Formats: sequence, structure tokens, C-alpha cells
Amino acid sequence: MGCSSIDIPRHAKKYRDFDKIYKELQKERIKAFNEYKHDVLNNKFPLNRHSIEIDKKELDNFKKFFKKKL
Repeated sequence: MGCSSIDIPRHAKKYRDFDKIYKELQKERIKAFNEYKHDVLNNKFPLNRHSIEIDKKELDNFKKFFKKKL
């Protein structure tokens, strides 16, 4: 059925156990967030390779643009 955990009506047919799949997906999400937290706390993320540089002039123009909008 959909994204709920209701009993399947007798007039319906269940083709996949999405509830089981969603539970497994949630476990994977939690694992991923824990890995992220571990990497951040241990200074493994972000590294320089995960960042980009911007020209100071471009950054100043960007800041000026937003000051005008406020």
C-alpha cells in the first residue's frame, strides 16, 4: 500500500512490503547521519576538497546585492 501501516483491505492485493522497505531506509538514514556527525566531530568533514573558493570582488558584489534586497 502507500506510506501508511494500515491493514490491507480484502479487496486489495499487496505487491510489495513498502513498510519493511521504509523501515530499512530509516535505519540507513540514521547510520548516514551518525557517520556524518562522527566525521564532523573528528574533523574529517568538511575538508578543503569539499569547499570552493570565491574571488573577494565577487563576494563583495554578492553581499552588496543582498543588502539592496533587504
